[in-house]
Amino acid sequence: MGVSMKVYPLRIEMTTETSNDPGGLFSRGHHDAAAFVAAITAEYGGLDGMTGQVETGYWRWVPCAPGGDVDMRCIETRQPTRGAFPVTYMRGMWA
Repeated sequence: MGVSMKVYPLRIEMTTETSNDPGGLFSRGHHDAAAFVAAITAEYGGLDGMTGQVETGYWRWVPCAPGGDVDMRCIETRQPTRGAFPVTYMRGMWA
């Protein structure tokens, strides 16, 4: 019997800009680039035709040092890593 992969809904979220990360927009799961850009455009406007800047990969959340700008940040990782989840994202795309 095969292993079924979790299906994530296309829901746009924003990452926070830090000193070494420009932030951006993402959705959990690997999504079609055109559908991802359409969802961003519907929510924020102004990104029509930017599908070439869409990337996919795997991230996981890690805690940050107390007193910093953010409590948690996501880092790129490989799929088999504990806590990793698939993402579709655009870096530095602010509304």
